[in-house]
Amino acid sequence: MTRDERFRRTHLRAFESGLVDPRLVVERWLSDAQDLWMLLGDGGRDYDCQDAFDAVATQGRLARVDAELLSILGGVELLQWLRNLLASESAGAIVELALRVPDIGGWLEQAEELSEACETGTDFVLRADLAQTLLTDLDDAQLVELAGRQCGVADNSLAGELDHAMRWLVERPETFLAASIWIQSVAFTLRSDLAASDPELALTAEKFAVLLDEIEETQEELLMSELPALHETVAAGLVRAEDSTAGEAAELWPAPSRRAASDTEDVVYRLDHWRDLPKASSLAAQTPLKPLFGPRLRWKSPDGAWQASLRMRQSLDASGATVVTLTFESVAGHPSPSVEIVDQTLALGGAESRIARRDVEGQETICASIILERMLACSDEFLVLRVAGQLWPAAP
Repeated sequence: MTRDERFRRTHLRAFESGLVDPRLVVERWLSDAQDLWMLLGDGGRDYDCQDAFDAVATQGRLARVDAELLSILGGVELLQWLRNLLASESAGAIVELALRVPDIGGWLEQAEELSEACETGTDFVLRADLAQTLLTDLDDAQLVELAGRQCGVADNSLAGELDHAMRWLVERPETFLAASIWIQSVAFTLRSDLAASDPELALTAEKFAVLLDEIEETQEELLMSELPALHETVAAGLVRAEDSTAGEAAELWPAPSRRAASDTEDVVYRLDHWRDLPKASSLAAQTPLKPLFGPRLRWKSPDGAWQASLRMRQSLDASGATVVTLTFESVAGHPSPSVEIVDQTLALGGAESRIARRDVEGQETICASIILERMLACSDEFLVLRVAGQLWPAAP
């Protein structure tokens, strides 16, 4: 099995169902890097242990990312800033601070709790969130420990503790299955030449191969009906809000609820998850305005010919209103759409707009701008899309 085949399991059901999203993972990491740059980039703030840990771990994660994917997402300069930071005269001191953060004893205790939760059937979403958190914490600790060795400030005690944690994971990989889509998404971010170009960094990714093996062995036991819940969980985890020590980072959008409507298998999006959240208009004083990333919501036209996608990435229009963009694409392999949607009116929640052809980043795109406050002002329980008066069902 080649390295690509070990980490890019395209035959797994989640990938075939379109739920694996490496771009979303990398966007989350780049958002973390941008937060660090805004906090520390001018050199005017002293590092604390958590600052140092986040900087070292984020640099390691981004260094493993496929170069083309990183370039497409505009992350090359952020990675270079982090690399320069860890090549500076203060690198050793920064890494020494970072090495104080990992708590592998606490990690093992939480891993045991997760293992028990799997056996008792604790809420799936809670298990998925804890599994993703534990894997992220272990990954970050490994990246920081590696940086310590490379900077000449190795922590042999931490290295031994990490070996213990890895043995625990290898012996009980099924503990982390609830985070299977996040695991697959992370694996798809990895550079294909990583083992040849940086063997030590490549070793930090080996746990994902172990977990993928477990996912592959047990995927027949995972019902397709669980996948929407898995996707909800991975989206929630990827955009989980985090406090900012400087008050600069806005709360990121939570994932929508995707659940079966009564007596049907329709996917729905609950509006109560999206109200009373920070808007881009409240962040206008920031320079540059930081994008807020979130899960992608989808709907399909009644004839199946069109798909509408809403990515909760906020921006400001000329009037200062917070807007998000709803994009439309024809479904591949479908006969010619029976309805032309350009110039049609639509309603999404409490917002109305008109579909148009626009140039977006050099590409002609069929889309509509949605004023976020109006969308959320709807009194309905669910976020519903209607185009030219026709209801478009939400799509998994």
